[in-house]
Amino acid sequence: MIEEILLFGAVLLAIGLVFASTLGTATPPLPTSSSVRKTLLAMLPSQVDGPVYELGSGWGGLARTLARHYLSVQVRGLEVSVLPWAVSRVLLGVAGPDNLKFPLKISTTPIWPMRRWWYVT
Repeated sequence: MIEEILLFGAVLLAIGLVFASTLGTATPPLPTSSSVRKTLLAMLPSQVDGPVYELGSGWGGLARTLARHYLSVQVRGLEVSVLPWAVSRVLLGVAGPDNLKFPLKISTTPIWPMRRWWYVT
């Protein structure tokens, strides 16, 4: 019985985190499909000189693809939503690659116009 309650609580927490981040950014965390990743790689140069940043890395699929494609440079996947960031970090720990990092950036700057009202004192 206690396991079911804990599982239910974890599922509710996950749903709440996704819902809260969607309200805050006005964008739900959606994975990049494999066909989009392939198309993007075909459009990008074969070599880059500096670091590569993916802004809004979500679950980390595109950032992992970029890191495997550009092995000689650092790739950073930046995400403001906690749950997709946490999943990205877990998958990074399990499957690498070594040139990829997912720093967490919690913004206090309003992103969504309605959110400004929440900061009024």
